Amino acid sequence: MFCKWHSIINHYRKDHIRRWVEKYPELDSELFVVDEKLDGANFQWEVDSVGLVRAGRRKGYLGIGEHFMGVAISELYHYDDVMLNCFRDSASSRSCTFRIFGELIGPGIGRVKYGKSKRLVYFGITQDDLLLPKSDTLYDNLSRQVCRIGWVKGLAEALELDTNFNSYEIGIENNLVEGVVMQPFNNVYTSNNSVFMIKKKNKIYSEKKVVVPCSGVVDGLRAEFFSLLTDNRVRSVFSKDGVITDASSLGKYIALVLDDAKIEFLRSNDVSELTKKEIKYIFKGGGIVFGLLKAYL
Repeated sequence: MFCKWHSIINHYRKDHIRRWVEKYPELDSELFVVDEKLDGANFQWEVDSVGLVRAGRRKGYLGIGEHFMGVAISELYHYDDVMLNCFRDSASSRSCTFRIFGELIGPGIGRVKYGKSKRLVYFGITQDDLLLPKSDTLYDNLSRQVCRIGWVKGLAEALELDTNFNSYEIGIENNLVEGVVMQPFNNVYTSNNSVFMIKKKNKIYSEKKVVVPCSGVVDGLRAEFFSLLTDNRVRSVFSKDGVITDASSLGKYIALVLDDAKIEFLRSNDVSELTKKEIKYIFKGGGIVFGLLKAYL
């Protein structure tokens, strides 16, 4: 069964983070590893116990004869065949399935410059769909890993990290990093099929606008939802589903952007006590997304 990479908590979701700490107080003193957040397209390799290797994008599998963001899957496979053979051996000896998650980065994919060629850079491994901590030695088998920014002690210090610096990936000036991802180095904390991992984006790539204060609960929630409908979110959807190419796809992409924003909104807001009419009013943001998408046609 296909399994996608889990969602990552935005650093500004204070209530959401507080609930995690209430469940796992040790997070306050954990050793956090900090990696660069890449501005690319999500990708994975699935390696099962009988040696079968399958490629996947965020929402499903890709055939060996297909292309992903303009690159042949067969080419990506050939480039990383040594790494994949290592995971084949480990999957066979452990009788398990590994997923190796990464980002395809390079020209035409994101806004951050990563050089002249497209390539896969890896950031996560699951064994039987359970995330392995970054301290696991299996990470040593990855052909390329995301750039390590460093380690910090304690959640409070992690949340205060500065994200206004140039990408480490190719080390050029005026090439601001998209952000950082922070996670406990030695342990994996889970709750309701979620994993504790935080992303903090550079302000120029934020997917959230400043909320204008509103009177009334419903209008306040509507303003909060509309704050999530940004050009950066549109670009994030493009990185997952490809760039919109013609007007006939507007309906599809409006739905994708709205769904992406709803997922983030509902992590911090409860609408279960509202009427269907009020909920529809809150999420009626198609016109805003239409305007954002038209700029790409």
